[in-house]
Amino acid sequence: MLEHYDAAVLKIHEAALEPACWGEALQAVADATGSAGAVMRVLSHSCEQRTFAYVGGITLDQVAGYDAACGASCPRQAYARANPGPTIRCDALILDECEMDRNPVYDWFRSNGLRYFLGTTLARTPEREIFFNVQRTARQGHVQQADIALFERFLPHLRHAIRVGGLLGTLDPPRRLSRWLLDRLPSAAFVLDTAGNVIMINERAEHMAAANDALTVVAGRLQTRSSGDRPVIDRMLAKALSGRAGGGFRLTRASGRAAYLGLIHPIDPGHALVSGEPAALLVLSDPANPAVAAPELLRALFGLTETESRVAALIATGAPTDNAAARLGMALETARVHLKNIYRKMEVAGRDELIAIVARLG
Repeated sequence: MLEHYDAAVLKIHEAALEPACWGEALQAVADATGSAGAVMRVLSHSCEQRTFAYVGGITLDQVAGYDAACGASCPRQAYARANPGPTIRCDALILDECEMDRNPVYDWFRSNGLRYFLGTTLARTPEREIFFNVQRTARQGHVQQADIALFERFLPHLRHAIRVGGLLGTLDPPRRLSRWLLDRLPSAAFVLDTAGNVIMINERAEHMAAANDALTVVAGRLQTRSSGDRPVIDRMLAKALSGRAGGGFRLTRASGRAAYLGLIHPIDPGHALVSGEPAALLVLSDPANPAVAAPELLRALFGLTETESRVAALIATGAPTDNAAARLGMALETARVHLKNIYRKMEVAGRDELIAIVARLG
């Protein structure tokens, strides 16, 4: 049993970083506790209420079937609403066996090979509520004190995993999609809440904050290297949080390189009412490293060959033709021939128009 427990704990901590592991983690918990399955339900309060579940041993179709058939009338949910704290819940606290036999909800459980449960509330915050339970068959019987003790041993690990998942944005599928989309922006992006706390950043922003050339993030708050830049960001953020366009600004860099160019945009201020909700997007770009389109995009849009697309991408960064040729290992005259073909296919008059088009695509 200890071996199963240790394996399940490892899976839980893996799931904090990689949400695809939650199914294996919950299956491992079900196996370790001798249960038929385990379910972790997340009720998200961001913008609009939505609920989703991670399951092990139980299928998502069964979860959806339960919601449709008897979720609203389930005595377990009524008991949870009446006892909202992180208390341990089981059928013996709610109904006796005769009452369970008469309740149509338990007919649904029986038709799905289930009978008893053991559950609790893992987290309750302004952003989300998370409920966890293990399901048992009639043969496995009512939970005993030893079952409760083992169940409780998993709870600190589960709570730690969901805290980490909440911080990293891996717990909520829509939040994971938001991070995926942010990572595809050509600029550094910082998502701020109504209190000015940083609640999500993309990969470029992580690198920018780590370099600490103009700003960094300390304890969830933006910190600027130049004391004169902080009031500017605060004013722009205040405008954005009031529902108006925040505006643009420049951030001085300690390295002496060209200042970062920044914009702050409001994010649906009608919904962002509490801390922890996205309220503003701060975007920073580096004029010394403009974003350019990937070579494969140039091939697809303009019919460039693979070599031509690589030449075009380098020229678009401002590289001289001889430099681009050297980096691609070709003769200068060959690069010039490719460039002539690129201008013709992209229908541009020269280098400046090429750079402008590729930068816009980027």
